[in-house]
Amino acid sequence: CGGIDEQFHYAFDWDLYIRYLYNFPEVKEVDDLLVHFRLHENSKTQSLTERFGEEERKIIEKLRKIPEFHGLHKACDYKIQKTNWTALLSGLSENSEPFVKNLFTVLSRMTEYDKVSFSRQTLGALNAMMRKKVI
Repeated sequence: CGGIDEQFHYAFDWDLYIRYLYNFPEVKEVDDLLVHFRLHENSKTQSLTERFGEEERKIIEKLRKIPEFHGLHKACDYKIQKTNWTALLSGLSENSEPFVKNLFTVLSRMTEYDKVSFSRQTLGALNAMMRKKVI
């Protein structure tokens, strides 16, 4: 499955797991405890969570571009669209534009994000924008 992709520093194991399990999906469960994972406030996992999210998005985009992982492309497309739609909604909630202008922006962009835009998330974001809350 290609080993660890050294361009990643935070979610490299997640990338490896996905690629490995895609190629070797039959996994056997064992009852034995094999590792302990300790979290503390200075660990990368606890102190740099936003970087993990950034790398996960890059991994999804990378996998989407690799023909060998065609079985994941639909899920990658969904996740990419969901992430971009969430960023759009979040950005609109942070701007100082009138609610009606933001509403028209959302309505005019919904077809670009057809897999994710017709959702409770969108209604909640519009509600927050109407109340001038940052999401």
